[in-house]
Amino acid sequence: MQKFGRVYRIDFEIGNLEKLGAYDRPIPLDSLSISYPLTAQFNISRTMSSAVNTAFVQIYGLSQLTREKLNKDRYDATRYIKMDIYAGYQDCMSLVFSGHIKECQSTRKSGATEFITQIDAWDGGLGMYLGEDNNTYPAGTAYQQILADLSTNMFGVNVGKISNNLPIEKPLRSITFNGKTYEDLRIYTKDNLFIDNGIINFIDTEKEVIDGNIGLISVDSGLLGTPERRDTNIIVEMIFEPSIILGQQLELESKKLPYLNQTYKVLGVSHDGIISGAKSGSMITRLELFYGTQSFRSV
Repeated sequence: MQKFGRVYRIDFEIGNLEKLGAYDRPIPLDSLSISYPLTAQFNISRTMSSAVNTAFVQIYGLSQLTREKLNKDRYDATRYIKMDIYAGYQDCMSLVFSGHIKECQSTRKSGATEFITQIDAWDGGLGMYLGEDNNTYPAGTAYQQILADLSTNMFGVNVGKISNNLPIEKPLRSITFNGKTYEDLRIYTKDNLFIDNGIINFIDTEKEVIDGNIGLISVDSGLLGTPERRDTNIIVEMIFEPSIILGQQLELESKKLPYLNQTYKVLGVSHDGIISGAKSGSMITRLELFYGTQSFRSV
């Protein structure tokens, strides 16, 4: 892909949360989209760790009606706004963040001509915070069924990959879960799970990978500078690459540090920069890669 002509689109679903035990049933009421050439500043961080993926977005020059629709106080537990950010080049865009807005406020500084709308969002956060379970499974129930079923307790989270090689045995007697769903899933899978763009995946976090859309990181694909080694991890910066997903496998090809060239797994991806039809600026993707001690299995 030739990397010129950056574009983006942000889709919003706006509604209320109906109280059903907890505020966990969404009632969609409205939707809207914002796109290039409006100026938007992005700071997106996604990771396979237990931390919640986040996005901080600043959008310039929204209309008053749009600003009012997107306004949300941080502690408003009765309103939800889902946000999907697509970005890329020309006609080719990928989903770079999917989550729910924690807070959205618009301000105009003294002497400025336009409002800046600031959005603070998290990926899977509502499901992790609100999801509770009270589920019992009979002896012999396959763990794949248990994981898929428990995940339905997490609002806004869908099930992705479930490995058949997790260190979980069929229960010899009935098993009951009664607590916060995400914490129960973490304990049950021994932390072999992660949420990315509203999808929860259950894979061996050290030995397994999932399919991705880009297979090689090199100068030709936008590699910047030299990779930085940190113990078993490698930090790489490159020109904005929206199609990389967490947990995927890729090859690194560095001409200046060839001894680091091998197969890696993506543990973290962040996107920082600006996309605008009026202002110039860069957009950088930063990757945290893990090289492991053996070949990765594909799930």
